[in-house]
Amino acid sequence: MSNPLLDTTALPRFDDIRPEHAEPALRELIAAHRGKLAKILDDPAPRNFLSFVTPLEEMSHELNRVWSPVSHLQSVLEDPAWREAYNASLPLMTEHATELSQNKNLQQAYQQIADNMPQDATPSMQMLVDQELRTQTIVEEGRLFGQVAVPDHQVLRPEEVEPEDREGEDHLADVVQTSLGDVPLESGLLPTCVAIRPGPN
Repeated sequence: MSNPLLDTTALPRFDDIRPEHAEPALRELIAAHRGKLAKILDDPAPRNFLSFVTPLEEMSHELNRVWSPVSHLQSVLEDPAWREAYNASLPLMTEHATELSQNKNLQQAYQQIADNMPQDATPSMQMLVDQELRTQTIVEEGRLFGQVAVPDHQVLRPEEVEPEDREGEDHLADVVQTSLGDVPLESGLLPTCVAIRPGPN
C-alpha cells in the first residue's frame, strides 16, 4: 500500500494518514530531494531563476505538503502515537533544513542568481531570492530569533536530548506550535529549536 502522505497531488488524505506513515514518508522524500538537489548543483549549464529556483521551490512545497499534516495531526489530536511520530520525524526535518542552510554551493548558486537577475524579473521573483539569501545569512550568523552565534561544540541536536528532558521538549514544541502554527519551510523559519550544552572550561 502506498504511503498516503506522499500523495501531494490533492488535499491531504487525513482519513488515511496514520502515525506510522510519518517517518517513512519524510525519509523517502528527503532522500529523493537530496538526489535532485545534487543533480541541480552539478549541472554545468548556466543557471537562471526558472532552471534553478523553480525546482527548489517545488521541492520545498512538496516537503511542506508532507510535513504540515504530521505537524497538524499531532497538535490537534493529542494522541501519544502522533506525538511519538512527530518526535521521531522532527530531527529529520531539522537535519535537512540544516544541510540546506549550510550548503555553500547552494548559497553561491543563489548569489549568482541574485547577481544576474534579468531586468524584467518580477518583484516576487526578486523577493524570493532575496529572502533565501537573507535566511542563509541569518542562520550562518546564528541570529535566528535573536540568538547569538553558538560554537559547534555547544549545539545539542534534537536526537541528543536525554529521555528525561523529553517532557520539557514536548512542552516547548506545544508552545512553538501554538505560536507559529504550520509555518511553511519556505518562510525561512526552521522547524526546530536549538538547545545549548555547556562548553569546555
